[in-house]
Amino acid sequence: MSGRHSCAAAPARADYTGNGAVIRIAPGTYAIYAHLQPGTVRVRRGQRVSAGTVLGQVGNSGNITAPHLHFGIHDGPFLATSASLPWVFDRYRLDGRGPLGEDGSVALAGTPRTERRTYPMNLSSLTLAG
Repeated sequence: MSGRHSCAAAPARADYTGNGAVIRIAPGTYAIYAHLQPGTVRVRRGQRVSAGTVLGQVGNSGNITAPHLHFGIHDGPFLATSASLPWVFDRYRLDGRGPLGEDGSVALAGTPRTERRTYPMNLSSLTLAG
């Protein structure tokens, strides 16, 4: 995310996304961050944010079994009623891929590597530069 964007904290809803934040990047384009830790969302409706702004902490809110971040770029501000739009990260470290085990553990497979201008696949574990 580059530049400054309008930000709105996601409405408190008893649904599968839990706590979150929604950033309006452009008309009809929203970055949605879901499953943030309760009480850690640091942005408020209408606040302007820029790259590097801390929105909250990854948590275990909503309909999930282990802490993780659900992120996407959508054509509307609500995950359940909007369509996902294509996007890529400029750069990230792909730590590996692996499913969540019944005990909550994740056994990552693959060799860690830096990825550029790609979209991480499902079940990927990433490290993003701050």
